Amino acid sequence: MCVLGFKTHRTLRYLTLLLLVLLVGCAGGDDEQVTPPRATGTVASMPATVTPAATATPTAKMDSPPATSVATVPSTPVPSPASNTATATREIERGARHTVRVGDNTIELPVGLTMEVFAENLGSPRLMAFDSAGVLYVTDSRGRVLRLPDIDEDGRADAVEVVASGLRIPHGIAFHQGSLYIAEESLVSRMIDENGDGFYESSEPIVAGLPD
Repeated sequence: MCVLGFKTHRTLRYLTLLLLVLLVGCAGGDDEQVTPPRATGTVASMPATVTPAATATPTAKMDSPPATSVATVPSTPVPSPASNTATATREIERGARHTVRVGDNTIELPVGLTMEVFAENLGSPRLMAFDSAGVLYVTDSRGRVLRLPDIDEDGRADAVEVVASGLRIPHGIAFHQGSLYIAEESLVSRMIDENGDGFYESSEPIVAGLPD
């Protein structure tokens, strides 16, 4: 009776220990983590292929070009309108004292214009000017100032009057405030009409000592 009780008691103790071992094993099994195997091969990196996104390109609205007129050039040249001025070749010759003469002494005028001689035989006139009354004065190469009145207003001088003489190659003439100014080679003088008859009896130098 005592022996059976002892065996029974020992058996229960073994069972209790076994049960504790099983319980401890189950608890440990829940905490254990399983590490998966690692691949040892080398993976080649593949370049990423980027596909560009489609971009909408704005289309410029082109205005239609303005209509242009195209001129047609005729194959045959069109002659230009006839000129009113006649052209001709003139022979020029050098005369005495550096005088240049044109071959036939002609002047070309436009169509519709005419020319008449106002005065002639004046002794190589140089320059001219009108006074306040509209009378023409001319200087010549003989050192004179000539007055050419057109009394009847027919377009021709009625007389050739010497109003001043003894000048040294007069080449400039002008009127100012009733006085006549003459430019010579070495001076500029003012001619004085003392009695108002159109003839200049005296003169006075304005600018003297000019280089020849």
